[in-house]
Amino acid sequence: MLVEHLFLVAAKDKATAAQLIERFLSRYQLVNYEKIDILPEAHQPTSPAFWKRLEEGISRNRAFLEGILRLLTEEGFSRVLDLRDLPQGYLSKELHVAVHFLDGFFGVDSSFYNLVEDSHWVSRPLLKRLKEDPESFWLLEVKAYALSEAPLFERLKRPA
Repeated sequence: MLVEHLFLVAAKDKATAAQLIERFLSRYQLVNYEKIDILPEAHQPTSPAFWKRLEEGISRNRAFLEGILRLLTEEGFSRVLDLRDLPQGYLSKELHVAVHFLDGFFGVDSSFYNLVEDSHWVSRPLLKRLKEDPESFWLLEVKAYALSEAPLFERLKRPA
């Protein structure tokens, strides 16, 4: 299974940024890849491509999260209080993934990940720092390979 991630990293140079990503992925306990390739193309906030790619990554994360929340709503769980009746199983696993996204846990479904803040988003204070000190930040893309054919929660989904 091939998974692609876009990482925002604070580092003095591209090589250090790549090392930080490699260290993060090698030590992270919730996701284990057989192989990772950090692509040679990298962007800093001085480049218009940086801002375009950043927005694309965050948009993919938002779409993923909205998909889970839409599914829960379609299944009758449209209010927070409704969740008290959520049965264990497929839907509770989907909620679990959504909450991980919100609390900053990296996963195979993370299109964009902000290593500076351990988040799937970028805070306003960090946006300000990106503009004030653009040489200190890098956006790098990673292709990661896992032995499993599908993410765990994909395999748990009930048949259509």
